[in-house]
Amino acid sequence: MTHRVWGGFHGKGGSPKQVFLNHPTDPTLTECWTPKHRIGNPYFEGQDTVLASEIDVAYQFMVIEQPEQLIAYSRGGSIYTQMVAQHRNTPKHFIIFVAAAWKRFWSSGSPILPDRTWNGIIIHGDSDGRVPLKWSVELSQQTGMPLIILRDVDHIGTIFNAPFSQRIRPLGVVAPQTLPLDDLPDWQHRMDYNSDEWIKAVVKQQTWVDTHWRLIHPDVRI
Repeated sequence: MTHRVWGGFHGKGGSPKQVFLNHPTDPTLTECWTPKHRIGNPYFEGQDTVLASEIDVAYQFMVIEQPEQLIAYSRGGSIYTQMVAQHRNTPKHFIIFVAAAWKRFWSSGSPILPDRTWNGIIIHGDSDGRVPLKWSVELSQQTGMPLIILRDVDHIGTIFNAPFSQRIRPLGVVAPQTLPLDDLPDWQHRMDYNSDEWIKAVVKQQTWVDTHWRLIHPDVRI
């Protein structure tokens, strides 16, 4: 069986184009995958909770295609986390969490990170007003995966270039357990873009990065 290199789970209201439109070599990744149409990546409906059918499609994709690397972006991070929690036998791969909303969209109960050996990296922008940066710091602390915080990068746009840039992969640092998180904003609702609430949250995140994260690692820009 020939395994593919890239796979991806897109965010709410998006499609495979959202994640792979700027992919440098393979335009077919933007198509919508099904077990009968084995090109592209899964399309998810994007409701306020992840559906059992979405988890099933995600798992089928992982078993059939077995990608070497999988990008889990925003709501796709929640689909991925719930899939792994339900299917511990998911084929091995390198996971790239990009601004992952892994603590949102659960159908029931609290978010669960399965006890497993995690192989991957976490990427988040400090100007993100959609998904709290705090969640990626916590994800790094709980999984031991290195975290890359991108300076002046928000939830969309250039964040999609980051997973394809090999030069930033070695720049991740595992968030120390002693890292203080109280000053990082946390929210579950959807803030209006560039509203006062959004701006305040972004400023708090950037201040936290300046105060705490830069002592661990300098700026990373894309």
